[in-house]
Amino acid sequence: MVAEREEETTMGLRNLKKIKHNGKTLEEIMLAHELFWASKDGGGTRADLAGADLSRADLQGLNLAGAILKNANLEGSDLRGARLPGADLTGANLRKADLRKADLTESFLPGANLSEAQASGVEFFRCDLTNANFQKAMLRNVNFRDAHLDGAKFAGADLGIAIFARDESAKRGFVWRGFEHDADAAGLGCKKAGRVRIRN
Repeated sequence: MVAEREEETTMGLRNLKKIKHNGKTLEEIMLAHELFWASKDGGGTRADLAGADLSRADLQGLNLAGAILKNANLEGSDLRGARLPGADLTGANLRKADLRKADLTESFLPGANLSEAQASGVEFFRCDLTNANFQKAMLRNVNFRDAHLDGAKFAGADLGIAIFARDESAKRGFVWRGFEHDADAAGLGCKKAGRVRIRN
């Protein structure tokens, strides 16, 4: 269930009741989204937050699985522990967002901006991260196995103990293929390059 929250957090994050999109509060949208996933008879409505202004929003621990967040502005939002499997974040702005321990398994983030994001411990398993921007992001203990990372930017990112795996795109010249060699990783400007692991 959507947890009751203070109207304004001590960190200045916006409460679900304070955010509106297409005439509804975010709290109403999330309640309908939870019903959509819990109902067996077609009740509720999938959250459609395409283009929504969710900047500095308190979204910690929310169930956003399968939500539509195309081109949404999530800059500076708190998404710690949020569930986003299968969510569509195409072109979304997640700059400086806190995504620690969030689950984005099989989500879609082509062209998304995750620069300077706190994303340690995030599950990016089987995600589409084509042309995503991870510059200066904190990406420790991140799982990128079977993710599509063609054209992704990682300059200045901290990839300590990040896990990568070769998929079919790797065989076609995938940028991460050279990460077996520390010098190649460092050449892309990544911090902690020597601790990156690639798994078959």
